[in-house]
Amino acid sequence: MATYWITQVEQPAGEPIKRVCAGIYTVANGKGNLTAATSYTRQQVMAKIGTDKVFTAILKADGLLHQGAEVELTKDKLYITTAGNSTIRDNLGNLPACTC
Repeated sequence: MATYWITQVEQPAGEPIKRVCAGIYTVANGKGNLTAATSYTRQQVMAKIGTDKVFTAILKADGLLHQGAEVELTKDKLYITTAGNSTIRDNLGNLPACTC
């Protein structure tokens, strides 16, 4: 099972997320590492949910990326969303636009 951190999204105005930029997060020797971002379509992310873990990544005041909210399927299983929490900035719709 892999753990993906989404750092950016492509979401045209008024439309669902089209694609995301995400890296694979690993821990080795006590240090976390995020691989270079790769572009994934919404459908590819949807296929990963259930077999892999998918989270948002947020840049905090310490200048480091931290794990954000877990990404899940909507009830109708047509879209991706973040699990509800009290931090707005780790929602998919609040991430920067894709550059990967």
